[in-house]
Amino acid sequence: VDHDFLWSVLEKFNFPAVFINCLKRLYKNATSKVLFNGFLTNSFPIETSVRQGCPLSMALFCLYIEPLVRMLYDAVGGCLISNYFVKVVAYADDINVLIRNNHEFDKVLELVNYFSIYAKIRLNVVKSKFLRFNNCNSGPHMVKEVDNLEILGINLHSNYSLTIESNYNKLISKIKFSIAMHDRRNLNIFQKTVILNVLVLSKLWYTAQIFPPNNKHIAQIRQICFRFIWKGHFYSVSKDQLYLPVY
Repeated sequence: VDHDFLWSVLEKFNFPAVFINCLKRLYKNATSKVLFNGFLTNSFPIETSVRQGCPLSMALFCLYIEPLVRMLYDAVGGCLISNYFVKVVAYADDINVLIRNNHEFDKVLELVNYFSIYAKIRLNVVKSKFLRFNNCNSGPHMVKEVDNLEILGINLHSNYSLTIESNYNKLISKIKFSIAMHDRRNLNIFQKTVILNVLVLSKLWYTAQIFPPNNKHIAQIRQICFRFIWKGHFYSVSKDQLYLPVY
């Protein structure tokens, strides 16, 4: 993060001069140290970037790359999802662009290079990837093509069914591992239900609100949970009764 460029962006967004001046004072002659193997290094000046651990840092970085996000948004056609055109999805420095053809691909790379000149940042080609959802010609060779892409913890494939399978197979493996850790303990049924609700099934909620599980995965998860509760024995309580809330 180049500080001079950051101040210019804030001015362009009409932030009050008094606010920008306060930030300039915070970063003027600012220093930092690194904790390494329990020891602090000598102080070094913060000439670029934002301060680690500062509550303002995330907001400042988002404002810093907002001009790039807006340029990318205007340059691509995006994809129609639920009556809304999704073009750019950005979370801090993790930027994902939905493009339709090679022309838009070239335009995106051109804009990123243009922005990097003024903002003094550069595209990490090693970490940059693209996932194809149709049979169009290959994109630029400088960006690696992959058959799956992980965005904010969700593994995406070009095929919807494969996306569901890969995400829930991974989740079910995590659930089995988590249950195996607690299965050795001598727990009563109430303690087991607390563990299931708080530590085990909570792993599902993030993915489930994006991709609802199908009947096969629901049946697998239920079976794993019932085996944990009853230790593989016959069920002492009916499933319908077991689902009821505790008052």
